[in-house]
Amino acid sequence: MSAPDESGRPAAVVDTTCNILIVDDEPSNLLALEAILEPLENVNLVRAASGVEALRHALKMDFSLVLLDVQMPEMDGLETAGLLRKRPRTRDVPIIFLTAISKDPSFVARGYDVGAVDYLFKPYDPDALRSKVTTFVELARKNAVIRAQHEALRAGSKRELDELKKWSARQYEDLANSVPQIVWTADASGKLGYRNQRWIEVASTEDASFVAIAHPADLGSFVSGWESAIAAGDAWEAELRLGDLTRGYRWHFVRAVPRRDDHGNVVLWIGTATDIDARIRAEHTLRMLADASQRLSRSLEEPRELEAVIDCALPILGDGAILDIAASDGFEAERIHAVAGGFEREVLKDPRFELGPATVLYTRRPEIYVDVKLEAEATRARHESERNPRGSEHIKFLVELGVTSYMCVPLDSRNRTIGTLTFVRASGERFSTSEIESAGELARRIATSIENTRLHATTEKRRLDLEEANRSKDVFLATLSHELRTPLNAIVGWTDMMKKGKVAGDELSRAMDTIDRNAHALSGLVADLLDVSRIVTGSLKIEHKLVSLGSIVEAAVLAARPQCAPREIALDVSIVETGAVNGDAGRLRQVVTNLLSNAIKFTPPGGHIAVTLETVPGGAGAPARGGGDYGRARVTVRDPGEGIAPDFLPHVFERFRQEETGRAKGLGLGLAIVKHLIEEHGGSVSAASEGRGKGATFSFEVPLATASLDMLEDETLAQSLQPSGEPRLDGVHILIVEDDPDGNELICAILERYGARVTSTNNASDALAELEREPPNVLVSDIGLPDMDGMELIKKVRASTRIGPVPAVALTAYASRQDATKAISAGFDAHVAKPVQPATLGSTIVKLLKRQHPEESTERARADVAPLSVAK
Repeated sequence: MSAPDESGRPAAVVDTTCNILIVDDEPSNLLALEAILEPLENVNLVRAASGVEALRHALKMDFSLVLLDVQMPEMDGLETAGLLRKRPRTRDVPIIFLTAISKDPSFVARGYDVGAVDYLFKPYDPDALRSKVTTFVELARKNAVIRAQHEALRAGSKRELDELKKWSARQYEDLANSVPQIVWTADASGKLGYRNQRWIEVASTEDASFVAIAHPADLGSFVSGWESAIAAGDAWEAELRLGDLTRGYRWHFVRAVPRRDDHGNVVLWIGTATDIDARIRAEHTLRMLADASQRLSRSLEEPRELEAVIDCALPILGDGAILDIAASDGFEAERIHAVAGGFEREVLKDPRFELGPATVLYTRRPEIYVDVKLEAEATRARHESERNPRGSEHIKFLVELGVTSYMCVPLDSRNRTIGTLTFVRASGERFSTSEIESAGELARRIATSIENTRLHATTEKRRLDLEEANRSKDVFLATLSHELRTPLNAIVGWTDMMKKGKVAGDELSRAMDTIDRNAHALSGLVADLLDVSRIVTGSLKIEHKLVSLGSIVEAAVLAARPQCAPREIALDVSIVETGAVNGDAGRLRQVVTNLLSNAIKFTPPGGHIAVTLETVPGGAGAPARGGGDYGRARVTVRDPGEGIAPDFLPHVFERFRQEETGRAKGLGLGLAIVKHLIEEHGGSVSAASEGRGKGATFSFEVPLATASLDMLEDETLAQSLQPSGEPRLDGVHILIVEDDPDGNELICAILERYGARVTSTNNASDALAELEREPPNVLVSDIGLPDMDGMELIKKVRASTRIGPVPAVALTAYASRQDATKAISAGFDAHVAKPVQPATLGSTIVKLLKRQHPEESTERARADVAPLSVAK
């Protein structure tokens, strides 16, 4: 029994227990759901293992929420939800789908089409699930209270009508004024008569017309429904907004019933209006969020859906809205405005509206003024103690615009804020707690959608980049094939003619020169590929010494002149001595050589190439090693060739990139190597051109060192390694270890030509046996051997007490300084790179022998040098 109220009548009792139907064909999933939802109070969980069983439960009892698995046998979740929506008893029950099968937007849209309010994808977060269930449970309880109140009012109204005959007018008024509902009466024609105190409070006026209390947008519906009821003489019900502009409007359930005489004629109309604003707004908000989720799921294909989401949020969450999306990772900032009702869009475009979003974006905390005027008064009061209270200018601005309620919430996703969402009201209404929470939820969904869209765009860009890289790779391989086959064509062709005896005299000399020139071209291509490989892997090392950049430029120019002679290209050189540079002489010469080769390649016959070396003031870039920046040396190479198109200029130093002009111009590696080497020296490189056909200018700058040219290291060794005449190795016993038959035969022939006695093997094991049987004067070994590599071989030689300190030369195709250092560290005395120049190999062996027996050489003072390394 319920306790009686003051009048002695039983009051309405509302059962606060909410039934929740959980449907899943997996018992383990049902147990998991029960465990997650068990902490909720006054909740009765009803289990169903299929859609059919769920429908049976729905016939027997009422539910506040249905948690429905999508993938079930016989009847899936979508079909079950459709049947629930067709039954009046379960038509309005919220349904949350639980699924692990698909996040496809079209699949999710099907769920929303059959009435889902949300989707949860397995595995789901227990806290998130409990939070969502709690929201719907609280909504159901509030609806139950409202329904109970409405039923109680309906029952009370009936009882009161039965007792009106017994009560006096004064008693009727007292009763009408005591209830929380709006009550009025009208005569048979519909003319308003009595209005209780609640009418006056809501309308803020005693005006006896519906215009005074109905929302302008609902006034037409109000009058139309009321007139239809009068004409038909039937009861009338409607959900309308009542209130005034000053304090805002709230949703009410309006009902008018006729009172008839003994003959059935209408003699009086009694009307009531019950406040159902919380329920209506909650329903609108849920529909808005569901619609927003559906639209946001399509935003990847249609970005304009984001604007539609903001439009749909109005007027539910405000009269005006601003969505600010911050710039990030190549994406531009964006601002979207939306208005509802009579709010003017131009107001939102006022620059002062940027202050709030900027503050929230920085602090990552929402900024909310439920009552702007009240906040303005509090701000003015703080002026007495603070010179510039927080937000004073912003509040003043909002008051000037007539904003009554304001909130700005951050767009948070993946632990960062990517923008803000702002809502304003100017109708006199204030934001409620639930509306603030709904705005936050909408902001989170929008943030997730924006992040997903940006991630999709980034992924798509990455895909296009990879496709371009793959295309560039194909172009590179085709170009590589062309560049390798071009010199091979000359080498193979002339070699075949020589083998057949078809070349003699002067033509034989030209053939030998052509083969030699193309062999060096092949060697250069391989060297460039190796350098790029080391750059990519980070294994390219720079040896820093004090060197003269002027000497390096002169040497590179001298080596380049033979390339210019056949085409009558002039090399104009202007060198101003700049001082010492702390760098790698070989790599710096490679830089200058690459720039000269590039200029010669594109310069027409008879053209002029200008090379300058000068000193410039200190600028950007790392300082010289060993000290600060004492000025910079700049090398410039200008050519009058084809020039560079403006759109290609930013890509000129990228690997494998070449301007597509229909002409083969190499592998596109030289300039990329130049850029990397100069940056490794703490310098910078640049390219300039006025366009196609107007030539190009390449320059690089490197920092100068504090030391003078007098302190440069002695380069006697480097000069001494240059062969000067035919070396002689008469009587010298040399052991050759080379697994390649052709290479073994070639090395043996070279050394025997110089008078040496040669023993050869093709593996390390046989070499060790020969070394113990008859130790040679010199060991020449390849690094890549089948049974053990040359590094392991030399370590065993140096560790053996029966072999002795035999001089050893590493002969290998690994040609970098790092490879030479590695070989010498393992125990070799010298390093000669393939392809082998006969005189270079012979001279290296001669110098090793002179160093071992200095008394036999008149040059023993010059023989006291570091381990040798020669690369061609």
